[in-house]
Amino acid sequence: MLTAADRFHVVTAHGGLLTLLLKLIGPPTPPMATTWGFRQLFHLLVGVAMAVVYAVTLGGSRGAVLAKGLVAAAGVWLTNACVVLPLIGQGFAGHRVLTPLGVSVFAVAHTAFFVLNAWLFELVDSAQE
Repeated sequence: MLTAADRFHVVTAHGGLLTLLLKLIGPPTPPMATTWGFRQLFHLLVGVAMAVVYAVTLGGSRGAVLAKGLVAAAGVWLTNACVVLPLIGQGFAGHRVLTPLGVSVFAVAHTAFFVLNAWLFELVDSAQE
């Protein structure tokens, strides 16, 4: 979804966490960290880490899969909107650099990720029983 947004020239808030981490470690930024491949790998690893955190925190809990996915999505969105993006100078939810459409596309893409993650976790978990 974020790649599709890029193709339609809709700027979304992807890359904020890596930008924050690079800012925290300080200059000089390793040249490899600015490459497209590194950024994609980082994004993939963060996605896997979020899936693992979901499995440990909400995966085994009772409740509707959709609700658990939405709770996870809201938690991560709020962390990004209230902590990550303000710390890199983009303001709450990136409002200084994003249009309302960009904020919305980012929120929808990450919500879809977490709902899909919750659903897949449920499928795998129930298949193991």
